[in-house]
Amino acid sequence: MIVLVVDIGGTSVKMLTSGQDERRTFPSGRTLTPQRMVAEAKRLTQDWKYDVVSIGYPGLVAGNRPLAEPRNLGRGWVGFNFESAFQCPVKQCKKRNSLRVAAPATTRMPSWVGFDCGRHRPSEPRLWTVRSRTWQQ
Repeated sequence: MIVLVVDIGGTSVKMLTSGQDERRTFPSGRTLTPQRMVAEAKRLTQDWKYDVVSIGYPGLVAGNRPLAEPRNLGRGWVGFNFESAFQCPVKQCKKRNSLRVAAPATTRMPSWVGFDCGRHRPSEPRLWTVRSRTWQQ
């Protein structure tokens, strides 16, 4: 399974998948809506193949959905259907220092793998499980 990781930041959106050496980015900011984010992400990754999308969201997330509009982006994030827009399964998590992709609580290994798109080298996979809360590198 190939995961497209989308890291939504206040100044840029960063994207990466396994098998790629360089992340792709575009500017974000107060005018970035979820519609524009998805359209630009799909445009910039049209030559990448992926099965699922993992989104690091700059705000509270519960039930795989944003709970509040981010202060540093445009409006429309709460209630937006990312699966319909990307036309594949999407997992969302609250963004912290790195993008964490959670596994179902009943499993020991993550079912979704994400790559840190932030401060670390993009080739370093970082797996995270909800149950053990341990990082594997």
